[in-house]
Amino acid sequence: MIGNNVMMGADVKLITIEHGYKEKIIPMQKQQSVYSPIVIEDDVWLGDGVKVISGSKSLKISKGIIVGAGSIVTKDLDIEYGIYVGSPAKFLKSRFE
Repeated sequence: MIGNNVMMGADVKLITIEHGYKEKIIPMQKQQSVYSPIVIEDDVWLGDGVKVISGSKSLKISKGIIVGAGSIVTKDLDIEYGIYVGSPAKFLKSRFE
């Protein structure tokens, strides 16, 4: 789900699938994939080249967050109106500081 007034830069990727790998007796190619939703709340800006990877559980980016260019999001970003950067993305500061 993508909220209202969300901006995404060039080459943003939202990855909602993780390929299975835990069964030793099943070849990797035949293991079942796991799909998990990504929720992006209102007024979010994902900079150029951001990757959001939900993995095996749902992932949420809270209202008003900015994610810096090239960052990789692998867990919930839950501080509303925060600025997150890096790989993995970490809280840097509030938008209002």
